Amino acid sequence: MAEVTQGNAPVSDSNSAPLDVRVQETSETADHTKFKELLRLTDNAPLALDPQKSALIVVDVQRWFTQPEHPLWQYNENLVSGVSAGYFKRVQSGVLGNIQYLQRVFRSFGLPVVFTTVGSNLPDGRDLPAWMRDVNALGLKLVGRPIVPPVGHPSWQIDDAVAPVAADMVLNKTSSGAFSSTAGPDAAQPGSKFACRVRLDHRDVRYPNRPRGE
Repeated sequence: MAEVTQGNAPVSDSNSAPLDVRVQETSETADHTKFKELLRLTDNAPLALDPQKSALIVVDVQRWFTQPEHPLWQYNENLVSGVSAGYFKRVQSGVLGNIQYLQRVFRSFGLPVVFTTVGSNLPDGRDLPAWMRDVNALGLKLVGRPIVPPVGHPSWQIDDAVAPVAADMVLNKTSSGAFSSTAGPDAAQPGSKFACRVRLDHRDVRYPNRPRGE
């Protein structure tokens, strides 16, 4: 007969009584709970911005991520039907509007707005990492087109709702992850296209004077 230990006492798996096993909180699970509370408090704390060191980074808000007619979403729907409906609802109802608001705030204070994009520099995509080339190959089989667009392709462009202005930088990369592809930080001039390696903290930026409804 098998036994399950509850504390120091064996618990029988006999049919005469239901098995009642309670997981006791260990020091490890207690520490995890405390850490989650620390993260909650940190996330709720306003983030003070130093104008001399601050910029708005808009990461990969390109048409092929924001508009359902592009091959990525035909590809995704072929893999899992219905996967995109909730995604596009969030993009249209919240994401783009929030980015527009942040753009207005940063530009009103003269702070930089920087865009990253992802796309191949070569038309056939052979400069992409292996996993992206695999996605392109599968896209050709499923929807007849590669998924990752080359630089300058209409689907590579930043969504019109949050499009850059003349003073903004647009930094293309050939891999996933903001600023993960490097091509020389000396290229950091308005209008230039480059990527550099940095580490970013993803935290909410809160503005106490933000008008209601925005």
